[in-house]
Amino acid sequence: MTSKESIFISYRRSDSQDVVGRIDDYLTDHFGREHVFLDRNSIDYGAAFPDRLKQAMQDCKVVLVVIGSIWVSVKDAQGRQRLASSGDWVRQEVELALNQGLYVIPVLLDNTTMPSPSELPASLHKLLERNAFNLITRGHTEYFKTGMRQIIQLIEERVPDLRPAPPMTFHPFEVEVVTLQIQAGL
Repeated sequence: MTSKESIFISYRRSDSQDVVGRIDDYLTDHFGREHVFLDRNSIDYGAAFPDRLKQAMQDCKVVLVVIGSIWVSVKDAQGRQRLASSGDWVRQEVELALNQGLYVIPVLLDNTTMPSPSELPASLHKLLERNAFNLITRGHTEYFKTGMRQIIQLIEERVPDLRPAPPMTFHPFEVEVVTLQIQAGL
């Protein structure tokens, strides 16, 4: 497998934190914790957040941009759209991924639509060129599991060296038992 943190999950906490935990669990179960970057699980307390994000982005091969129903409309404390600010962490993550030419998969939650160009800063317009994946998280849990299997398949097809090694198999073997009898007094 490739370097650590090969899959970067970008999301808004206020938009999709609960679902992202499930996505992270599913990817971690398949690829291993060391190959999935999720800020709340991958940044040590006291670490410099911007430096750690940049390092993780340099190490990754795939970026999942998780977009829920309020991803675009989230506002800051002054009531301004967060994506409009160059200091917005999500904007910075997506810009870095697009500028580095990484494999970016927009993951639309529960039939959320892709933002329109007028809703995004120009630096994120390349995101609109990406074919988005619709992940159903509500209703029957099989929808979510099927979607995650498809995302894993997409990742493995695009970045084959991320495929986990197949499990080791052991073949049965036969043992011949020999019994020795010792006779005393000879």
